[in-house]
Amino acid sequence: PTNTKYDPGDVRRSGREPSGASDATTAFNSALAGKGTCLAADGVYRIDGTVTINENQSVRLSKGARLIRKASASTSTAPVVHIKGNWSLLEGGSVWSENNSPNGVVCCGHLDVSTSSWNSVHWEFRNCWVYCRDFGGASAAPYPDDDDGIGVYIPSSQPHLGSSSVNYFGTLQNIKVHNATIAYMLTDLANGHTFVNCSFHGIYWYGFRLHGAYGNSFYGGFLEFAHKNGVMGIWLAP
Repeated sequence: PTNTKYDPGDVRRSGREPSGASDATTAFNSALAGKGTCLAADGVYRIDGTVTINENQSVRLSKGARLIRKASASTSTAPVVHIKGNWSLLEGGSVWSENNSPNGVVCCGHLDVSTSSWNSVHWEFRNCWVYCRDFGGASAAPYPDDDDGIGVYIPSSQPHLGSSSVNYFGTLQNIKVHNATIAYMLTDLANGHTFVNCSFHGIYWYGFRLHGAYGNSFYGGFLEFAHKNGVMGIWLAP
């Protein structure tokens, strides 16, 4: 730690004040590794890499805390936050990306469908706003591909790697996704997840897109605004 006036777990203890001037990825991951719980006060935290929340770890953002991937600082299209392990938690604040996000601005569970050989169960994602890259709104010509800007990505590697690697029983509560091509994307056997009051604003293609994902529960939630006609709220994709 470089600033011991802050409590262990507070990213400011590692010298990363919430100004957005420098990359705070290592500060978040170091706080998680050392304390298991990472706290972030109001302000802007630049994330050039990926904040990874492993098993039994949590990131708690205050209401005014913003984690942002700035296009001027990083060309990465990886998730800004990866909620990876069993009983992992991301709560509060907002998460932004100014780049394309084909694997989600926030990824829950497995990182991809072919190499993620771990279990991810009972993770939680709550009370957060997710902002995707702005593709130009209603004036976009042509409209972006549907996987250019995924807000929340929930893939499962179980069909490819076997039943030992499952992504089940996650909870998303009070999540709002802005400007996504797909707000919430689930793949085969990403099962048993619960969505409570999860909404989407400024969508280009789909609110929820489920490919062979079953046993998921939806309570509340709604489409607030679409950039074009024909946007689907929930697509049960072949």
